[in-house]
Amino acid sequence: MCSLPSDDRNWAGRLRFTDTFVTDSASDRSSVNVRSDASGKWSASVVKIKGVPLHVSFVYENAGFVAFCPFAARFPFEITIMPRRQTAYYSDILPEELLLLADALKMSLQKLSKALNQPQYNIIIHTAPARYAHHGYWTTIDQDFRWHIEILPRLTLIAGFEVGTGFYINPTPPEESAKYLREISV
Repeated sequence: MCSLPSDDRNWAGRLRFTDTFVTDSASDRSSVNVRSDASGKWSASVVKIKGVPLHVSFVYENAGFVAFCPFAARFPFEITIMPRRQTAYYSDILPEELLLLADALKMSLQKLSKALNQPQYNIIIHTAPARYAHHGYWTTIDQDFRWHIEILPRLTLIAGFEVGTGFYINPTPPEESAKYLREISV
């Protein structure tokens, strides 16, 4: 068991993909049950969030990456692209993974563009912080964090409620967003 920081608004995309049960005891937001297969690699058939298989939220996948609409997405049609291989740093990407990343990013953006009439969006790369300045400080970051990319379509406004509370109103359930995007052919 471990607690997630109460100010971490997109905690679902920052979970460690191993046999772990994580709860947020501070606000009891949710429970997340994430499992790996016998080889230690996660797959759509074994990853579950709140008992729902993650493949329900898949938008696109290839041999190296999975694009999905995250549980508790802040924005409609928000997409997270995550590598299948556990690595904390974007800079650790292997040369053979670059084309797979480009494919996942291209397919995700094409699906968004076609489905939503070329929306504006932000792309954010989340990589682990530099731990070398603090020798021994982040000793388990390689196991606890997986770098990922977020694509945030700018379809709604962040208004007073979001600014004041830190909670986001998403009018579109991620499962519906993912189903709609999955069905788009590009």
